[in-house]
Amino acid sequence: MKILLVTQILLYIARYKEEYAMVISDASVIKNDLSTVEKKVVGLNVSSATTPELLLKRFDHYCEYKRAPNGVVMAPSQLGKWLVLFCDEINLPDLEKYGTQRIISFLRQIVKHGGFYSTSDHTWVTIERIQFVGACNPPTDRGRKPLSHRYSML
Repeated sequence: MKILLVTQILLYIARYKEEYAMVISDASVIKNDLSTVEKKVVGLNVSSATTPELLLKRFDHYCEYKRAPNGVVMAPSQLGKWLVLFCDEINLPDLEKYGTQRIISFLRQIVKHGGFYSTSDHTWVTIERIQFVGACNPPTDRGRKPLSHRYSML
């Protein structure tokens, strides 16, 4: 019953709200339910080797960059369509020497600030029509790390 409630909340967010959602639940249930959403759902299997650069390459397959009056914008290639990035196993990345997880910090920046700084172009890139859904197992499971408090407060 708990999974059903979480899934119903997740589907509501994915269908009607353009917000970020993170769910601690069985990823297969979430993936199955996301398949009913009328948006393009793209998966990203997060691991200890996942980097921000890998995430940006994933975006390159489904999004395009455009110059706009207010700066550079990255949005799904299909005009007016939404992209849902489903980040699975989001609590697998290893901590670096400063106690951070680069991919988690990068996702946090995108979600909180609505974009990212492109080091190749030295410009701020605003994202549009991209939604993030993350799933993770409890940190007590083997190989999982606790998510930072800063990230889970989004």
